[in-house]
Amino acid sequence: MADISKLFQQGGASIGLTPQASDTIINNLSATTAPIYVGGALTMDEEETDDFRLLFFCVDGSSSMQDVEAILVEVVNDVLLPGLLGGARDQVGAIRYGGLVFNNSVRPLWGGQWLPLDDKFPRLSAADYKASGMTALNKAVLDGVSNLTKYALELKQLTGTTPQCTLVVLSDGANNLDPTNPSDIRQILDSLSPELFTLHFLGFETAERVDFRAIASELGFRDIDHEKAKAGETLDERRRRFRNWLGVYSSRLNAAVSKSKVGTTPGSSSTSGTKPGGVWS
Repeated sequence: MADISKLFQQGGASIGLTPQASDTIINNLSATTAPIYVGGALTMDEEETDDFRLLFFCVDGSSSMQDVEAILVEVVNDVLLPGLLGGARDQVGAIRYGGLVFNNSVRPLWGGQWLPLDDKFPRLSAADYKASGMTALNKAVLDGVSNLTKYALELKQLTGTTPQCTLVVLSDGANNLDPTNPSDIRQILDSLSPELFTLHFLGFETAERVDFRAIASELGFRDIDHEKAKAGETLDERRRRFRNWLGVYSSRLNAAVSKSKVGTTPGSSSTSGTKPGGVWS
């Protein structure tokens, strides 16, 4: 655990983490209940780019999600991941993703790997996702942001690039088991650089009738939305909307904001030049 401590003590401030926030993450990653994710070797294309984006999905698999189970699987398999992939034809950067599913406990998705996004992406299967049990929402968010920041700092050490990062929670907002203090999560999410991290909560309406917007806001999520399609929206339009919402922009959209990001983030070597992190068309 000394290596993790050193990683955050040396690099945490470069992504906005306060010493207290870094200590919370270090303590969480040292616990046996926190799954640790593995990045693996970089591909040849990844070694040649200085633009990385990481996406981490926290998927609610508790019993309160039973009535929207099929909808959630559809959102992940047919909207989110294909939407991200569909924007990659003129890729100028690299994107990796990982995820976890949570109910009573937190379990890694997709083998606990940080996977390069390509057309072989694994679908969310019945073996991965079956809604049951209680809800450890706060613990899942803490594990998700812990692993996202850890891999971001590891990539920075490896490549000299601080990646753009996106945390995505898919849930109805219920939290009926977890003793994790929401303020511990809030102090982490509040400290993360908004130039480097986008924090999304995609809400589902269930029989629990939880106000997911209030829960997400309390935890510190900056972007909160509903999973439902808009009236008259096609599948391609929905994919594009969520791709943009997650911060994986088209080159046209990103051109409007790229100048303001250059050189302004902590560890600004990651955004030097004319290409903003994670640009897709």
